[in-house]
Amino acid sequence: MLTPTNMFNENRATTDILNLIRDEGIFVASEFVGGIENLKILLKDNPDFTELINSLKGSLNVIYHTRKEYIEFPMKFEIVDTKKNKWNTNSWLILNLIYDSSNFSEYEKKQFETFLYNNIADLNIGDVDIKPIVKKMVKDEEYFVTDFVNGKYWADLDHEIEYDDNDIKNLYRKYRENNKLNESRQLTENKKLENPIQFFYTNFLNKEPIVYKGIILQPTYHKEYDIITWEIENPEDYSYNGELLKELVLNEFRDFCSMTNLNYYELYKKVNILSNLPQGRYYLNEKDKNYVESILKNKKKLEFSDRKYVYSLNFNYTKNIFHIYMDVIEITTYGKVNGFKVNIETGEKTKIDGRFLDEMSDLQYDNYREWKYDDFYFEVMNYLRQNPRFFQSRVDMFDLQLEFTYDQNLNETKMIKENKEDPTQKILSYLKRRYQFSETNLGDEEQPLIHKRISFNLDGESYSISNFQNKREQLLVITDMLDLHNVIEEIYPHERQLDPYTQKVIRAVKTFINQVIGE
Repeated sequence: MLTPTNMFNENRATTDILNLIRDEGIFVASEFVGGIENLKILLKDNPDFTELINSLKGSLNVIYHTRKEYIEFPMKFEIVDTKKNKWNTNSWLILNLIYDSSNFSEYEKKQFETFLYNNIADLNIGDVDIKPIVKKMVKDEEYFVTDFVNGKYWADLDHEIEYDDNDIKNLYRKYRENNKLNESRQLTENKKLENPIQFFYTNFLNKEPIVYKGIILQPTYHKEYDIITWEIENPEDYSYNGELLKELVLNEFRDFCSMTNLNYYELYKKVNILSNLPQGRYYLNEKDKNYVESILKNKKKLEFSDRKYVYSLNFNYTKNIFHIYMDVIEITTYGKVNGFKVNIETGEKTKIDGRFLDEMSDLQYDNYREWKYDDFYFEVMNYLRQNPRFFQSRVDMFDLQLEFTYDQNLNETKMIKENKEDPTQKILSYLKRRYQFSETNLGDEEQPLIHKRISFNLDGESYSISNFQNKREQLLVITDMLDLHNVIEEIYPHERQLDPYTQKVIRAVKTFINQVIGE
């Protein structure tokens, strides 16, 4: 080992270089011979020098702090120089961080470099492994400076790209995958995996849980069955979608199979068992359960249009049932119903019976289905979408059902009274008697561009909408016109929660627009 008192046993041809290493250090000696690579060639047969060269490599963690956790990026480094102050009273090591960025996009590479720049400046570095032989090269054994990252001067890493906790978590996931890829390639280079499930558990997962937004998935490998089971731990009592949690596990296993050239579809059923998955494959805490039930219980009046009829129904909530299968979140609400439907063209009112949904055409049922999503379940869906443990738009979709039981004993007197106050028929009649419609092809026969326009001329004032406007713009033009000409009472369509009267006005205007101008 190279120390000030234990010098190399070398031949005379390399004595001067070895003395220079002893007196001035390896980096001064490397400059003398034209670089570290030339020095390696000159001393390639000297075992003590080889040990010294190998000891210039080490590892550390670059640390990022969120409010709830530490994220550590393990990195290798090489010591490329030493520096000293002008009084020669202190000296320290200069490091070059080394990492593989091939798994990052070009933008992510710059974002990660900005992150490193900030963390190097703030000294957010831990678990530094520097060999004792190297520490003897400098006077301050505990101090070092990271001047380079992959050979680039650290000050050049600042691309002024902003990032937040989610960005760093995404970078960490890709960074970790790439590290595991390199490790897996090394471990499997010379032999085929004899036990891939155990290897996945031990070497890829490192027997550690998957943590996702407060939900902990704790793995256990069962050697006798060669499977991995996962226990869901939920210390913060979050609502969650079990299939979404299962997908987190399978994403990890897909990456592993891709890295090791294993057939994912032959093996994935051995790793996707959530041992304490609740019935229905979901969990709603009391707060969320009460919110959903309170919203659905308050649906006393159901009003919608299927283009041919306007329905006005009494509704008495009974229960709701959730069920999740793969990427579908199914919600079914049960309740008793009765009421009337009004023919939009004639104004004829008819009492519904238990077969009213079966009597709808496909087009009418599509409009009814759209109402379920846009109105009946709107608050529930919007609420659940805010919880990423329960819903992710790139994965999940809703299947929303209503199961009606006809009940003629519901309060029909109240229904008749409220139906008389319903502005729907009044609005539709007013608009249909006064509108003008035009349709123009602004393109050509091969690539038509159809412009549809509805216009009104009321007391010298002109109003118009077209299919080139979005639905919200169309609605505002018509509702403002109806308000100015005293057809409706003043409404506030910009409010987040619309009162029943405003909802009826907007539904009537939507029905008119859809009938004349189309969807």
